[in-house]
Amino acid sequence: MINTELEYSISPNGEKFQLPLESEFTMEFNRLKELADTARSEGKEVVVVMGIGFVGSVMAGILGVPEGGDWNTSQFVMCCGFSSVNTQL
Repeated sequence: MINTELEYSISPNGEKFQLPLESEFTMEFNRLKELADTARSEGKEVVVVMGIGFVGSVMAGILGVPEGGDWNTSQFVMCCGFSSVNTQL
């Protein structure tokens, strides 16, 4: 059964973020696959960081910034967070 009811994650300060609907999953997957395929065709390594808390954010930052500061990184970093009504952003 596809959930079509809007659900929200509410931040500690009360800000609401709409959670994606199941009908949006395929479109988002295809968008991310296209980005990853493009990065691979450019010779980049695709890295997925699961969880965007403190540690995940630091890891993404470390992986996404190349040595030497020329911004030509050899990695494409994607971060995935878990969306639920219990998630605090």
